[in-house]
Amino acid sequence: MNNTLKRFLRGVGSVIDIAPAPDPRRYLPQRSDAELLRTDLEAIGADMRQIMETERHVRSTARSQR
Repeated sequence: MNNTLKRFLRGVGSVIDIAPAPDPRRYLPQRSDAELLRTDLEAIGADMRQIMETERHVRSTARSQR
């Protein structure tokens, strides 16, 4: 790549940096730490219920095959 093209691309890059992309998190509703923690714990609980149901099914299937 020749020097003229490098300088041109560096210049274009500096123009783009003047107007960086906005932070999309600014437009999301802000939630408290307690709300975020509650949401995480609900997801963990749902995952645990699913695992327990799957394990219960696996064990009952294994017993019936004996």
